[in-house]
This record gives sequence, C-alpha cells and structure tokens, in this order.
Amino acid sequence: MAKYSNDENMNAYLDNIKDNADELTLCHALPGTYYQGCDPPAWIESTVYTIGDVVRPATRAGKVYECTTGGTSKSGAEPAWDTTPGQTTVDNTVTWTCRINCAQVSVAITSANFTGPVNGDANGRKLTVNAQNDQDIFVTDDVIYCALLDGTNKVVLFVTSTTTQTLTSGNKANLPAWDIEVSDPS
Repeated sequence: MAKYSNDENMNAYLDNIKDNADELTLCHALPGTYYQGCDPPAWIESTVYTIGDVVRPATRAGKVYECTTGGTSKSGAEPAWDTTPGQTTVDNTVTWTCRINCAQVSVAITSANFTGPVNGDANGRKLTVNAQNDQDIFVTDDVIYCALLDGTNKVVLFVTSTTTQTLTSGNKANLPAWDIEVSDPS
C-alpha cells in the first residue's frame, strides 16, 4: 500500500513549533509538563498575579509555583514555600501550587531562532534550531534533555534527548544547532 503526505502537512507541524516556541531549556529529567521544563521569573513582592502565572523562589530548589488563585503577593520577604508537589502556599491573596521543575539552562527564543522547514536530510522535512552560545547555567546536574516550550499556552512542544554532560551552576553553556525531522510516511 502506497503512503503519501504533502510537504505542507509536515511543514504545518514544524511551523507550529517554530511559531509558538518561546523558551528552550536544558533539563536533568524528562519535562513532561510545562512546569517541569520552564524557567519562570522570580517571585516579586506586592505584585498582582493571575491564574496560570508561574514563579520560582529566589533560591532555586527544583520547584516552581503556579498561581491557582489570583491576587496580590505579600510585601516583604517571600512566603514559606510548601515544597511538596501539588500542595499550596498562601501568599497574601495569592495561592500558589507547587510543581516539580528540572530546568538547568533557559533561553528565550523566537521564530528567528529557527531555520526552515526545508527538505529533510534523507526525506521528509526538517526544522533547524539554531545554536545558542554563552547561556547561563543555573542548576548543577547532568543535562539529559532539551525542550522547546510555549509559555503562552503553557505546553511542551518538543523534547529530545542530548548527549549527557554535567553542567555546573554559574558557568556558561553552548548549545549547538540541532534538527527536528519529520520523515515521509513509509
């Protein structure tokens, strides 16, 4: 039985990634959810937060916090964050839900950070994620995965495994260019 897919179908998949990815992260575990892969901004006192906003404590500890009840954060010091995933922290009129996080390096990206889609190396179509150099490492651990995230819709768009290497907090990382390929049906 012959199979065929128009290049435009494969381009649509790759264009969705290109047009919606706004963050590239290196992670020490597979980020199955947006919260596991993202690097949100630090919590700020006396700030209005809405449902779905995500923050991290000033001291990174592998957790991020999703706003599940909107309001205004307290003035002064950060709240005493509950570090049990799924549990909540009340912060003045904001309620935060604890989420696991595995990001080590984060790069803000746009569609300009991609090349393609173009013909694939063997067949099909490919999208190249351009190299990113001198990126801050903020967590020491072995990097295993690279994720492309859509922060607007809070979704993971694509994850690939990487060559395992130890990254050290405070150093810089260079991310080589890499491809996402969609093969012709076989």
